[in-house]
Amino acid sequence: MQLQFLLAGFVFLTALSHTTIAETVTFSQFKHGFVLDNQTYDNGDGDVFHGIPGATISVYKFGSNNNLVSTLGVIFDSRELNTQDPDLEDPFVNGNTAKDGFGNMLIVQEGDNLSVTNGVLDGEPDDQGPRPSGLIIVEFNNPITSVGFDIIDIENDNDAKDSGILAANDVNDILNYDFGTTNDAMLKTFNEMQANGNPQGLQFGNRSANRIAPLSATDFGLASGSSFSTIAFYFNDSGAIDNIVTTASASAVPEPASWLLLCIGGGFCVWRRRACPGKAA
Repeated sequence: MQLQFLLAGFVFLTALSHTTIAETVTFSQFKHGFVLDNQTYDNGDGDVFHGIPGATISVYKFGSNNNLVSTLGVIFDSRELNTQDPDLEDPFVNGNTAKDGFGNMLIVQEGDNLSVTNGVLDGEPDDQGPRPSGLIIVEFNNPITSVGFDIIDIENDNDAKDSGILAANDVNDILNYDFGTTNDAMLKTFNEMQANGNPQGLQFGNRSANRIAPLSATDFGLASGSSFSTIAFYFNDSGAIDNIVTTASASAVPEPASWLLLCIGGGFCVWRRRACPGKAA
């Protein structure tokens, strides 16, 4: 009987140790024009933010020699009207998640010598347009096993062919990636996703909004079942992201605690047997 209790406890704790948790990164807490970096600052309304919890975001545009140049990631609110980028304004009419009132999204800001006051862009938010456009890199504090997201305003099939998402365990693998090559397994293009029919209803064009179903390690040429800690959204032209949904394996009970609980359970079984010597084991 004691062995049965111990085996049951072991199975229970093993199941706990393979718990999968899901988290979503959204930008709803920021206002239009907010510059998203990894500093702590006041947004001008008395609300203090510190980037995105659990992740570090860095944003780049491509220079004249297609070299990566650090730039600003800026919040664009689709509910704003008469902006510098009407393609990112409501309503969205193409794609599998087209709707009105989409809300906040993150863009690669266009232009040079950009100035910021109290965490807010002094000019108007407008996504980077020249081809190739830019890169949004997200480094997670803990490894993840899958990632899904919303992609907005991928304007045509040519942009979908050359735009997509990368994943790696070392940010330098992304920073040193040859973006002149789009047939590498490390880059999962939106055109490839559309051709594979996953997710269904993927449609590009002006004012398009699509929800990309979770991608796992094998989608990026990594070993099956492995994890990754860094992703990058690559834009050949304009575009924006929102609702980054990740999953990760996590131990609900740390291993030392698991063994401690197992030992306590075993001790309880022994005590029960001694307390009731007349009962069969």
